[in-house]
Amino acid sequence: MNKELVSDKQAVSMIVLFISGSTLMFDSAQAAKEDVWLAIILAFTAALIVSLIYGRILTLFPNKNLFQICILVFGRWAGSIFCFLYVFFSIHLASLVLVDYSEFMAIVALNSTPKIVSMICAMLLVIWIVKEGVVVCGRWCELFMVITFLLVFASLPLFIPHLNINNLRPFLYRGVSPVLQGALGAFAFPFGEIVIFMGIFNNFKREKSPYRIYRRGLVIGTVLIFASSVTHMLVLGPEEMVRLYFPPYTAFQLIDIAHFLTRIEIVIAAGFLIGGFVKIVICLLACSSGICEMFSVSNYKLIITPICILTIIITISDFSSIMELLEWDLAVWHWWAPFHQVALPIIILIGAEIKARKRKKREDCIKV
Repeated sequence: MNKELVSDKQAVSMIVLFISGSTLMFDSAQAAKEDVWLAIILAFTAALIVSLIYGRILTLFPNKNLFQICILVFGRWAGSIFCFLYVFFSIHLASLVLVDYSEFMAIVALNSTPKIVSMICAMLLVIWIVKEGVVVCGRWCELFMVITFLLVFASLPLFIPHLNINNLRPFLYRGVSPVLQGALGAFAFPFGEIVIFMGIFNNFKREKSPYRIYRRGLVIGTVLIFASSVTHMLVLGPEEMVRLYFPPYTAFQLIDIAHFLTRIEIVIAAGFLIGGFVKIVICLLACSSGICEMFSVSNYKLIITPICILTIIITISDFSSIMELLEWDLAVWHWWAPFHQVALPIIILIGAEIKARKRKKREDCIKV
C-alpha cells in the first residue's frame, strides 16, 4: 500500500463519496431542525479548520501515513497506542456503516432475508476491492462520484411541487443550542470522519496536495449534503425528519410526476449503497494499514479477510436493531468521535512539529 500513488482527483472523489454516502440516507444535523442549513455550514467550517491539521501532519513527513508518523514521532510503544486507537476507530466505524447497510436492506427490500446474508455479500465485495488496493478504489470512486452527483442533483427538481419554505422558518426559533448540537452531530458524522484518510494517504504528486485534497473533497461533499438535507427538510418538515429512520427514502417516495415518473427512491438507495460501500472499504484499508504498521506485517492483503470477518462479528454483537444504533449514535458517537477527530490529531501534530524541528536542526548541523 505504501507505494501506491493516488491522484488528487481520485483522492477527492474518495472523500466526497466517503462523507456523503451514509448522509444521503440519514441526513445530517437533524437536531437543528429548521436551522439544519446553518448547522451544516458550521460543521463544514469546523471540518475545514481541522483538515488543516490533517494536511500539516502529512506534509511534515512526506510519503508517510498516519500510522507510520505515529511510530516515527512517539516511538514503537507509545506510537502503537495511537495506532491502536485509530485501528479500533476505523474498524468500529466500518461496523457502524455495515449496520446501516444491513438494516436498510432488511427494512426496505429484503424483509425475510437474515441480515447476516446482506452483510456477507457486502463484505465479499469489500475484500475484493481492498485487495486490489487504494488505487483501484480511487479509480472506482472517480467514476461513481460523477454518477452519484448526477443522480442526486437530477432528482432534486422533482421535489419542487412538495417544497414548503415554512419548514425552514422561523430562523433560530428554538435557540442556538439545537444548532450547536446539530453542528456537533454533523461534524462527528460525517465531516470529522475524514481523519481516516490520513491512514491511507501517503504518496502525493505535489507537496501541498493534502491541503488541496481535503479542501476540495469537503467543499464538493458539503454541496451534496447541504442540497440533499435542506431539500428533504423542505419536503418533510422538522418533526417528520426526526421521526423517520430513513427520511430521504421517504421523501423520494412522495415524487409522482403525472403518475408516470414514480418510485424513483432507487436513486437515493443507490447513492447510499455506493457511498456506504466506499466508506467500509476506506475504513478497512486504514485498519489493515495500521495493523501492518503495529506488527511489522509487510503485506496488508494477508490480513484483510480476518479483519472483514471481525467487522461482521462486531456488527452483529454491537446492535440488534437500528433503534439501538440511533440511540447510541446520539448518546455516545457525537462525543466519542471528536476525540479521534480533533484531540488526538492535535497531540500528534504537536509531537510531529517537535520531531520535524529536531530533524531539521540535525540536518543543518550536518551541513555545517
